[in-house]
Amino acid sequence: MTASQGDLGLGFIESKSGDVVLTVENGSVYDASGAADASDVSDEKRLEAWKRAGLINADGSSTGDTLWKADVEAEKNRITQAYARMESYKAFKEKGGELTDAQQQDYTDLQAIYGEFASAEAAVLAMEQDDTSSLGKLVASRENYGWTENDLLYSIADTIINSEGSSTTTARATNVRGKNVVINAANAGSVGEVGETVTGRLSDEDETKRLALLKALSRADIGDFSSKDGEVSVTLKIPVTIDASGKLTVNARDNIFLESPEGSGLAVKEIVSEKGDVRVTSRGGISAAEGSGLVSGNTVTLRGGTGGIGAADAYLKIHSDPAKWAAVNAGGDIFIEAVDANGALGDMTLYSLAGDKDVSLKANNLYAYSGDKLGDDYDDFAELGYIQGQTLNFEVLGDFGTEDNALRVGTASTVNFSESVGNVRLHGMGESGELAINGINASGVVDIDSEGGLKVGVVKGDSVELDAVKQITLTGNLESTGENKDLAVTSEEAGIELADNSTVRSKGGVKLDAKAGELKFTGGVVEAAGDASLHGKSVTATQGNLSAGGRIEIGATGGGIDAAGLQTQAGAGTLITAVGGGIALSGGSSIEAADDVKISSEETLDLANATVKSTAGKVELDGLAGVVAKDATLSAAKEVTVTAKENVEVSNSTVKAASLAITAAQNLTGTGLEGTITGAAALTAGGNLVLDSAVISGGTVNAVAAQGLSARGAAIDATEGTLTLTAEAADIDASSAKLTAKDKVEAKDKVELTAKQSITATDANVTSNSLAMKAEMGKVEASGLTTAITNQATVEAGDSVTLDNAELTAGALTATATSGDLSMKSAELDISGAAELTAKQSITATEASVEADSLTMTADTGSVKASGFTTTVTGQASVEAGNSVTLDKAVLTAGALTATAKKGNLSVKDAEIKATKGEVTLTAEAADINASNAKLTAEGEAKLTAQNSITAADASVEAASLTMKADTGSVEASRLTTTVTGQASVEAGNSVTLDKAVLTAGALTATANLGDLSMKSAELDISGAAKLTAQRSITATGAKVTSNSLTMTANTGSVDASGFRATVADQASVEAGDSVMLDNAELTAGTLTATAKTGDLSVKEAEIKATKGGITLTAEAADIDASCVNISAVGAATLTAGQNLKLAPSGDTVARVTAKSLSATAGGALDALRLEVAVKEASSFRSNGLLTLTDANVSGGSLRAEGDAGVEGSRIKVDVTGNGYNEGNRGDYEGVVTFKSSKGPVTLTGADVKADKGDFFARSEGDLNVETAGFKIQDGGLGFKSTGGDLTLAGATGLKGDFLEMEAHGSIGMEDMELSVEEILRISAGGDINSRNLQLEITEDENGVGGKAYFEATTGTVHLEGSTITAKTSDGFIGDMTVIAGKDARLDDVFTPEKNVKAEGMSIRAGDAVNFGEGTVALETKKDLTVEANHLTGDRIAAESVLTAGSALSISVKEDLHVEEGVQASGQNVKFSSKDFTLADRTTVRGGSTAKIDASGEVAFTGDVLVTADDSVGIGAASGGITFTGAVTVGDETKAENKAKVTLKAAGSILQREVSGNAGVRGSSLEAQSSGGFVKLDAREGGTSGEGGNAFTKAEIESAGDVVFGSTGRTTELAVNASKNGTVSGDLRVQGERGAVIFTNGVSASGEVAVNAAAVQGSDLSADGRLAIVTALEKNAPKGAPQGVVFSGGLSGSIVTVYAGSGDVVIEGPVRSTLGEVDVYRLDQTERGVVRVGEADSAHTLVVFNARGDVVAGPMHSADTLYAFAGWEGRVYGRSGFTSDVHKAGAVEHAEPIGLVPDLSEWLNLDAAELDPSALPRLSFTARNLEYADTDRIGPWRFLLEDLTTPLGSWLFLRLRPDAAEDDQADEALLEGFPARISGPPTRCQAVYRCF
Repeated sequence: MTASQGDLGLGFIESKSGDVVLTVENGSVYDASGAADASDVSDEKRLEAWKRAGLINADGSSTGDTLWKADVEAEKNRITQAYARMESYKAFKEKGGELTDAQQQDYTDLQAIYGEFASAEAAVLAMEQDDTSSLGKLVASRENYGWTENDLLYSIADTIINSEGSSTTTARATNVRGKNVVINAANAGSVGEVGETVTGRLSDEDETKRLALLKALSRADIGDFSSKDGEVSVTLKIPVTIDASGKLTVNARDNIFLESPEGSGLAVKEIVSEKGDVRVTSRGGISAAEGSGLVSGNTVTLRGGTGGIGAADAYLKIHSDPAKWAAVNAGGDIFIEAVDANGALGDMTLYSLAGDKDVSLKANNLYAYSGDKLGDDYDDFAELGYIQGQTLNFEVLGDFGTEDNALRVGTASTVNFSESVGNVRLHGMGESGELAINGINASGVVDIDSEGGLKVGVVKGDSVELDAVKQITLTGNLESTGENKDLAVTSEEAGIELADNSTVRSKGGVKLDAKAGELKFTGGVVEAAGDASLHGKSVTATQGNLSAGGRIEIGATGGGIDAAGLQTQAGAGTLITAVGGGIALSGGSSIEAADDVKISSEETLDLANATVKSTAGKVELDGLAGVVAKDATLSAAKEVTVTAKENVEVSNSTVKAASLAITAAQNLTGTGLEGTITGAAALTAGGNLVLDSAVISGGTVNAVAAQGLSARGAAIDATEGTLTLTAEAADIDASSAKLTAKDKVEAKDKVELTAKQSITATDANVTSNSLAMKAEMGKVEASGLTTAITNQATVEAGDSVTLDNAELTAGALTATATSGDLSMKSAELDISGAAELTAKQSITATEASVEADSLTMTADTGSVKASGFTTTVTGQASVEAGNSVTLDKAVLTAGALTATAKKGNLSVKDAEIKATKGEVTLTAEAADINASNAKLTAEGEAKLTAQNSITAADASVEAASLTMKADTGSVEASRLTTTVTGQASVEAGNSVTLDKAVLTAGALTATANLGDLSMKSAELDISGAAKLTAQRSITATGAKVTSNSLTMTANTGSVDASGFRATVADQASVEAGDSVMLDNAELTAGTLTATAKTGDLSVKEAEIKATKGGITLTAEAADIDASCVNISAVGAATLTAGQNLKLAPSGDTVARVTAKSLSATAGGALDALRLEVAVKEASSFRSNGLLTLTDANVSGGSLRAEGDAGVEGSRIKVDVTGNGYNEGNRGDYEGVVTFKSSKGPVTLTGADVKADKGDFFARSEGDLNVETAGFKIQDGGLGFKSTGGDLTLAGATGLKGDFLEMEAHGSIGMEDMELSVEEILRISAGGDINSRNLQLEITEDENGVGGKAYFEATTGTVHLEGSTITAKTSDGFIGDMTVIAGKDARLDDVFTPEKNVKAEGMSIRAGDAVNFGEGTVALETKKDLTVEANHLTGDRIAAESVLTAGSALSISVKEDLHVEEGVQASGQNVKFSSKDFTLADRTTVRGGSTAKIDASGEVAFTGDVLVTADDSVGIGAASGGITFTGAVTVGDETKAENKAKVTLKAAGSILQREVSGNAGVRGSSLEAQSSGGFVKLDAREGGTSGEGGNAFTKAEIESAGDVVFGSTGRTTELAVNASKNGTVSGDLRVQGERGAVIFTNGVSASGEVAVNAAAVQGSDLSADGRLAIVTALEKNAPKGAPQGVVFSGGLSGSIVTVYAGSGDVVIEGPVRSTLGEVDVYRLDQTERGVVRVGEADSAHTLVVFNARGDVVAGPMHSADTLYAFAGWEGRVYGRSGFTSDVHKAGAVEHAEPIGLVPDLSEWLNLDAAELDPSALPRLSFTARNLEYADTDRIGPWRFLLEDLTTPLGSWLFLRLRPDAAEDDQADEALLEGFPARISGPPTRCQAVYRCF
């Protein structure tokens, strides 16, 4: 059934055994059964469920007052529990416990809320009175507590959105019933409709309104309701109810709403809405028909009722807008697959999904719908939707949920994921359930949280986070694979239980946190690359194994930790903390960490028989109520710390550690303790410390008792450090003790005894590397003390020290009397190392004998009197007194000697002091040194330092080095003689005088810090560096210096060195704070630098030579005068002036520079007039002002000249070789010769520039003038750029090179010039380019590639009029040529056939016109040829022009373009673009691959025109039509090619007319579109020269009007207005000359349809007017071509006529006429064929005829007569189904003569446009004609019955009737006669024929 106009309302349509097909061409399909409107009927089941749930009362009002009390009580309990947890933390910290990071954060948060309250009751009361707290808000809401309007709305919405899987609303009456059901409203309508909107508020006091809204909600589905500012809107959908036992296919442009009746399911083949929503409610399930069903829409809602959706082997495919949603539920299993628009696996966004059984879903990415964002007060409740099902099977390749919107799943479900998934973000809905997830293998994030419990199997992801409010049970392994990505499991209100032997593994951290319950970890394995933390209210971790690459934390927040048998390994540290309980780690527990281990418990810490080990850190044990560690093993790479608030018992324990610290607040008992400590061992007791009989070995041993310390008979050994015994309030008794400290490696060990009172060490034996004995308030009595100290021995007393007659053998000795004297009379000190003797008062060492490696004697407040003192000290000897030191005539021999007097003088007159190994150092810190006539000999340095002055007149110093320093005075050293092999340094606070000194030294430094340095007439023979420095000036007139290097520095003054002679092997440097005067100096150095900081630098007439390197002359702030200087350097010569620089001549004498390179730089002007430069490499001139190089002569490797204010280089002569020049990026405009000015002009008039290799560049900010300059550039190019002015090249010669670049901000003047280039010529100007009559020669490179030419006038015109471009290349082609003009491109007479310019590629672009001149244009390229402009001059391409491109040819203008006669355009891809476009006679457009013409207006081809290409030809007229007039060929040049794809697109009509010659549009396929006109393409071979005609194997035509089409010699597949479902607004006329026409889509014309072809095939063909198909005329179709007339559908028209020749006539569908006859004739008598008509219905007569073969017909009906005729070898089948309204229906066999009657000559040799259905003949067998025949048969003869009842008998014509012409009724019959006798009126017997 088809409704061509308007909507189709359905009551009840039923096909009991067949299909139902409903088509609505311009409307919608809706339920018109009269059933109650959906908005008036409620779903009572859903309403009752809301009442039972307590959501509403019977009248729809809210319920629930008891909720208030329950919620208030629950909130009070929560506050009480939180306060108790805070108090527990606080108590633990006060006892010294350390919280884990998580515990500390929890404590901080709780303190912020409840810290101010004294009790939990107070906290509850305060919160109750605070109206901003949760409890306060609850209390305040008592009067209106219960369901708020919003609560009620959300609860009701939740029951709708997340209904049970089998839930559906009440079924409606059936509209359509059949086997297969097809509904098509794809053009303009919908299936089902949208009901009226019900609005209201659930709180409305009007019961009627409230119940009306609830009733509407009770039938609502997802998408039917929303809320805006509290007002609810419900818009129900009214479906069409379908009962289809077979397949269901529904297509609509807009919405589709379908349902099935109760107990009925739907087998979906396709349900597709182009733009609308789809909702399908099937109460018996939804299956995929034939294994592949599709549901597609903007949103998709599927309700499967008690059945399922899809099947395991036939998933139902769903395509919904990813920005919208899909919602699915079913009582059975669900199998759905998301697809994209192409049918491939796609994304899906779910609103909700509910299955009472299992759910299986496939998708690329699966998302949760986040709702329409229509404002803050709008709500469509998208956040409520989630996924339900017993088992949820997800096969998702990509993301499952998003970071902002996780997918929600019911916690009662079991979830299975496919083998791999991307990111998984899942939220479990429902507090009461336990979400079970069997496994996840994700390449990305796994983020799961559950409102209830969570049970998880194996989970693997880049990162893993599992959160649940309730209990979490981990039944499988967990793994986080991402580098540094954490794995976290958190239960907010319950515990976490890991299955026995399960594994938790992460490449990041692991966090298991049971915030309010037990964390149970028994026998499992936790592995973390990062940190691992286990937290719970209590923790059970027995027999577990926990390893982490980082830190391990185990914490209990409200109980104990039972970890018996626990094994841990941490890559960092370990922290185990129990707040509120104890810790049991007995029973063989092992706690091991790479870093620190800390175990802290609020109650007793039990480590009996435990092992605690830190391989790289420390072990800390804190038992806040005591530590019991009997028989324990404690081991650490660093320290072991044991701390207790009470006693510590470590008897018989074993400790191994880098250090040990045991601290007891009370007593510490370590009897029998065995300790092996590599570092420090510290034992501390708040009371007494007992170590009797202990055996302790430690690197250091430190025993401290607050009271007394007893170590009687103890053996204490410090193996690597100090042994310390300390009694803080009493004595030490170490009698008979054996104290040993021996560091065998570094010898740093010592024995230390420290007592508050006295020390008794009688008969003690001390063996150690060192010894320290200190009695703080008493004395040290060490009589009889014997020591064997290999290193330091120290004896110190608060009072005095007595060591008389002591025999002390030590490596070193320190004896100190803190407040008294030191007496060592007659003492024998045999000290192999240092002896250090110190007294507060004086030291007396008369007649003392000291033999030591070193000696220190210090009397703090007194003097040292050492008369007769003799020493033999192999090393350092030091004597120091608070007052004076007297060593006159002493004989002191030492390796090195230091004598210091703090306040008095130091006297060594006439002394002999010898340092056999090192230095002699004499110091008077507050006075003078007198060393007159002293003889100082030192193997090392001799150093004299005085606060005041030093007198060393006539002294003699022989030493390795010498230092004399007078801090505040002067050094007077006239006539000083030195023999110093190394450094000699003389320094004074004031001045230094070295006049006439004779100094020989390896190096010399003379420094006058505040004054002058005088060295007049001095002779310095320095083998190394000589460094002379004065704060003021240096005077060196007449001085002579020979040295390896020389530095002269006058910081604030000048250097006066006129006549100075220096011979320096290496660097010589002269620097002055003011000026430097070196006039007439003779300076020879390896390299030389002279610098004047603030004054001038003068080297006039100086001879300066650098034998190894360069010469650098610098005046940082002033001028350099180098007039007439003669500079010669092996290296670079560099002159830099802060102001001006002169290299000018004086008379005939010029300045000269001979060097490796030259750099001259001036902050001001640089005058190099007539300068002569001869360098090997680069010359560089840089001036911030004007640079003058006039008449200069520069030779060398390269030249760079830059003057900011300008460069004046007239007549400069440049000759460079390129030596040392590295070619850079030409874009930087730096070449072997470069002239630049950043602010001014550059003038190079008359310059002579030669370069053996490299480029020349001149660049100016102003004008650039190169007039009359001559260039000879070898192996390089030339570039000229004026960035701020014009470029003038008039008269310049030698412009020849690898490249030529001319660029100007303004214009360029270069007319009548000769240029030659190999690589590229680039000319660009901001203004015009004036290059008329240019003679351009372009050569090729070594690869045979021609040079390029580029012209660009950005805002101006390119003038190339009359220019000649000559290609000196092997193939005659230049490279690419580009012309770009902001205005015009004047190319007059450049591209003429005579000049024959050929290029690799060519691009011509102009902002206005391109002018090729008046004559013919010849352009040829190997690659692209492009012309773009506003227009071509004259809007034309001149006649006979030839445009040839090897690749793309593109001519694009904005105005009209007329291609004149004889133009030839060719290329691989050819494109013309213009406004209107015309091709004139004899024009050819030939594309090797494509040819395309785009016109914004009309396209017209006239005359002999060829537009062809191998692949595609496209012609477009955006606002006009396309017209082909005459011999126009478009597409293939000949019909035999069958290659090109032809596309014709026009806003107007597409028209062939006045066809001639070989005209035709042909190719492999045609796409013709006319959006506002008709299409007429009917050229045929018969209407041309015989070689023409249209020809296509496939054609697609879209037309707004008539369609007229012809194709020759091929079978053509023809699609007509496929985008409009085949609707033609006008006539359809098709000619298939010598070929078949196959319609690929159903076609319906509002006018007539006429088809003439060798064969015609299709589906449906209809016309509002006549329809005619003729295949009997075309008899020369190619061999194997289709034959006959075959339609899988039907034919319809006002009159239907079919004349077929050979082949079958098969019309499977109905043949209908609306006004006249139906005639189907098969006329071929040579071959047997069949005529098959599935069904026929005629408004007049109906005739089916087969001249040879059977007639097979289905039901046929006519308003008039109906006859089926079978000719030779034929029979008629189906006659029982023939009916006639006039009861004249017959079947006749052997009726072949009828086929000889029709004359079809009127359709011979016609174009398609000429085909007229009314011109076809027909035979008329109307009832009236048969009545005439019956009347005529009355006569004397007897006729056979057969002859009398049919028009076929031999008697039918009644030839013998003499009265036939006289019958008055014949006039009426004449109206239906046919011209059997044209010359006269027909007889009555002739009236049985009709011609129209």
